[in-house]
Amino acid sequence: MRPYPPIKPKTISLDDYSYAIDYAEYKVKEIMKKNDLPSISVALIDDQDIIMQKSYGYANLEENILATPETVYRMGSVAKVFTALEIMRLYNEGLVDLDAPITDYIPDFSIKSRFQDNTSITIRSLLTHRSGLPRNGNLPYWYFDSGSNILRDLVGSLKNSYLAFPTGYRFKYSNVAYNILGRIIELLRPNVFPFYMRDELLREIGMNQSSFLAQDVSPSDDIAVGYYNEKGENHPIELSDIISLASGNLYSSLQDMAEFVQFVFRGGKTGSTQIIANETLQMMFEEHPSTPWDTQTMGLGWFTGKLKNSEKIVYHGGDGDGAHSLVALLPERKLGVVLIGNSVEFGEPINFFGWEMLEIILETKYGITLQDDSSYTPKSIDPSLLANYTGKYVIENDVIEVYLKGTGKLKVKALGLDMNLIPITNSKFRIKHWLFDVGRFDVEFFSGNEIEEKFLIATIENISGIYAPIYPKETEISSLAQNFLGEYDSYPSNSSIYFTGDTLGRYELKMENGVLKLGSNFILKPISETEIIILSGAFVGETMTYDETTKSIYWSSYVYTLVD
Repeated sequence: MRPYPPIKPKTISLDDYSYAIDYAEYKVKEIMKKNDLPSISVALIDDQDIIMQKSYGYANLEENILATPETVYRMGSVAKVFTALEIMRLYNEGLVDLDAPITDYIPDFSIKSRFQDNTSITIRSLLTHRSGLPRNGNLPYWYFDSGSNILRDLVGSLKNSYLAFPTGYRFKYSNVAYNILGRIIELLRPNVFPFYMRDELLREIGMNQSSFLAQDVSPSDDIAVGYYNEKGENHPIELSDIISLASGNLYSSLQDMAEFVQFVFRGGKTGSTQIIANETLQMMFEEHPSTPWDTQTMGLGWFTGKLKNSEKIVYHGGDGDGAHSLVALLPERKLGVVLIGNSVEFGEPINFFGWEMLEIILETKYGITLQDDSSYTPKSIDPSLLANYTGKYVIENDVIEVYLKGTGKLKVKALGLDMNLIPITNSKFRIKHWLFDVGRFDVEFFSGNEIEEKFLIATIENISGIYAPIYPKETEISSLAQNFLGEYDSYPSNSSIYFTGDTLGRYELKMENGVLKLGSNFILKPISETEIIILSGAFVGETMTYDETTKSIYWSSYVYTLVD
């Protein structure tokens, strides 16, 4: 590996991708070495031309099997793009109305709500992650007991769940939303979801190594082993299908994903067959209206954004069983990047690598150099406003504290550091530390409303946003919290022939520094003697319910029972 990146030409000759390829190879090897990754596969696409399609490292370390562009990887949530595509084909054919209630298609659908709002969940709200649904259903990932009816039963299990937010209120990423879409596809097409998608969509596009079930991957197409790294050693993760077929069980190869990107750039056409109308395909890239407190803008099945606040970008990532993937497009320029790696450690650098390569191929194709927009002008604001923003906030699975130093300086304690919050507007601040470069890290504060108390949105490098609700003072929750303290054994909520263990583990529910926690993964806020709200991470807003009779807490596919 060369110790330094290739020298960038002062001016890149148009359509000369030699620098892009050299830089991609350097970056792949740098990331692999730094993170001890088994393999990375990368494709760079210019409309119908494959600029680069290459794999590095090993698909299987134990068997010394090299990764190739034909190696099949678990693509995780990239599955959602294809589920959305099939829904849009149904729309194209006049078989679905994007704004009709989903009960028009699944009449017995139901879910509980703790909100007064009764806005209907629509197909559009499912596609844009604005349905308010929880992240998952109430069946464990391994629950294949229902056989071909698994999507039916997974969707039906929501009758025991609660909405996390009112429909249409804010972005809330939901896997089960896309499994509802998969169920609608099953009801409107003549086959169960994975087989229909294989035969009538993936194969029609030309994705012959791709499938929504591992059993459909040809034995000659080795599926890459996923890994996690511990103390400098890679450990394999057992590969298994999950019941979230439509939201996360896609298998594909670099070669197939590049073929898919070219299909998109052809406007939905393969050979002489127009699989989906180009106008309908372009609808999927249109950014839907969002609220100021959304953490992500959406098209229909695609995340949307602006590359350095300039170029329109649509993308989707995925992870599962130790693999990470990203497909990212500049749809108006017909330029794309596909990245796949078979390690948990690829999750952190994958997006930044993808955006960097898009910038380089954009400059190569069009001579457009995107400018860094990270500059800012500090603003003087009334010190009396600052006190409104102080408090503890839950960000992912941690708690940060925003506090005043003196009367006119706002600071945040996070990651073991005390950092300054430099005002950009009356409510938006840039995080700065005198010694460490924390990059572009902005926080914006929002006042409470009838649905929730005050919260902040943290944005990293203008790419991803994180919703962080305020945590109540200990005196406000201590009496309710006492009802739930103790050690709990966790069990699946449904018995399954595929579960052979005794329990899923033991967790302590305790007050720690004024914060109610369940194990190390959940930060909780009790709102009554029987209801607890999750305030942390991917499950924010979701409801746990406590049953005094059984001394158990019920949530999603889990039951936590108090240990005597």
